Amino acid sequence: MCVRCRQISPFIHRMWPMGWRRSKRTRRFTDPAPTMLGMHLRRDRGVRCRVGAGLAPDAPHGPVREQFAHTVRQRWPLRTKDLAVNQTPRRHDCCYLSEHVHDLRQGQPECLLHPRGKMAIAAPKPGWYNTRKMKNLAGAVILITGGTGSFGNRVARHLLKHKPAQIRIYSRDEKKQWEMQRVFPQFRYIIGDVRDADRLAEAIQGADYVFHAAALKQVPSCESYPFEAVKTNVIGSQNVCEVARYNRIRCLVALSTDKAVKPVNAMGISKAMMEKIVCSQNQFGGQTTFCCVRYGNVMGSRGSVIPLFRDQIRKDAPLTLTVPEMTRFLMTLDQSVDLVLHALTQARGGEVFVRKAPACTVQALAEAMRLKFSPHGARHPIKVVGIRPGEKLHEVLVNEYEMQRITEQPDYYAIHPEYRVPKRLTPKPLGEEYTSANTRRLARSEDIQALLDAMGEVESYI
Repeated sequence: MCVRCRQISPFIHRMWPMGWRRSKRTRRFTDPAPTMLGMHLRRDRGVRCRVGAGLAPDAPHGPVREQFAHTVRQRWPLRTKDLAVNQTPRRHDCCYLSEHVHDLRQGQPECLLHPRGKMAIAAPKPGWYNTRKMKNLAGAVILITGGTGSFGNRVARHLLKHKPAQIRIYSRDEKKQWEMQRVFPQFRYIIGDVRDADRLAEAIQGADYVFHAAALKQVPSCESYPFEAVKTNVIGSQNVCEVARYNRIRCLVALSTDKAVKPVNAMGISKAMMEKIVCSQNQFGGQTTFCCVRYGNVMGSRGSVIPLFRDQIRKDAPLTLTVPEMTRFLMTLDQSVDLVLHALTQARGGEVFVRKAPACTVQALAEAMRLKFSPHGARHPIKVVGIRPGEKLHEVLVNEYEMQRITEQPDYYAIHPEYRVPKRLTPKPLGEEYTSANTRRLARSEDIQALLDAMGEVESYI
C-alpha cells in the first residue's frame, strides 16, 4: 500500500461511512456496499493522484468531491494552481504518487482501491513516463549504437525534444552518417563497430544513456553467414555491456526482435543470446540499469516488406509474397520509440519490455498497399514465391514460459528476469503465448491503410 493511500484512508473512511474496513492480514480495503464515488486529481502534466472505483448513481457527488479535494490540498501542497477534482466513471482507478514525494520510487504502480475488495497493481496510462527520469535527459549525453539505421534516426528526433547536451551517433556506415549529418548537423558522429571494444570504450566516455540498436538484422544474410551475426549481435553486445558497466552509464536499453523468441534462424538465435547477455548484467550489481525492448515488424524500417512493396509498385512489378497466410506484427517507428522511452523510465534491471501491436497477413497488407499506392488498384498482380529459409509462419513476442513472469499494462508487457520476479504478477493460463496469430488482427484494407498513413514517409537516408 502506498504512502498516500495509507495517509488518506482515515479521510476515506470519514467520507464514506458505509462499512469500509481494512484487514491487517491482507492489507485490503473492502466495502460491503460498493457505492464508492470514483474521483481523480489531475494536473497539467499528467496524473498525480487518483482514488476511485465504480461510480454509483446515488453517490453524494458534489460535497464529497469538494471535501476530498480540500483535504488533499491541505495535506499535500502540490502547486495546486490548476488542480481539479473530477468524477471518473471508470471501474478501475489507481493512485499515483506525486513527483514531490521523494521517498518512494518514481513511476511505480501504486495500490488500487477496488469496490469488490481486491487490491491490484495498475500501470500508468500509455505515454505517461517517469517525470524525473525524463527530466534527467535534459543536459545528458546519449550514445546510440547503430544510430544511422531506421530506429536511430527516429529516436534521435524524439530525444532532441528533451534537450540533451549531446547525441552521439555510433555506426560503421560512413555514407549514412554523411547523409544523416546533412539533416542533423548538431549530432556528434563517430565511425566505429561494436565488435571493436577499444573504439567503443572511446565513444562511450562521458555518456549517461546508451541505446543499443547496432545489429545484423537481415534473416537471409545471417543464414548465409551465421558467425558474422554472432560477432555483431552477441560479441558486440557483450562489448557494449562491458564498457557501459565500466563507465557507469545510468541506463542501457537494447533493441531486440520477435525472432528472438523460439528462434529458428541464425539472426533470431543471435538476438536471443543478446537478450540473455543484456538482461543478466544486473545480477552482479553496479550502477547501470540494463534492459531490453522487443518488437515485431517496424513499418517502413530498412529491410521491412513495406519499402519493398512500394518499390515494386513504383516499378510496376508484381508484389512478391512468401505465404499469403503468414502473419506479422505491425508497429510504426514512432511506436517503437515510445516503447524504448517507456523502458528507459520503467526499468529496474533485467526486464524485457514488449509493446502490444496488431497484426495482419502479408496477403492483406499487399492488397491494402496496391489499393493505396498502385494506379492499377486491385488489378495490380501479386506473386507467391514461397517461404524463405529461416522464416516462421507466425511470430511470437512473448512465449508461454515468459508469460508466467509478466506484469501487464494497457499497451505493454514487462517480462521480469528469473532473478528478480515481483510478488504481484499478471496471472496468465499455462501455455498461453502472445503471437501474431492471436493478437488483434487487421483484416480490412481501411484499417491497414490508416496505419500506413500513421507511418508517414520513409526518409531517404534510412
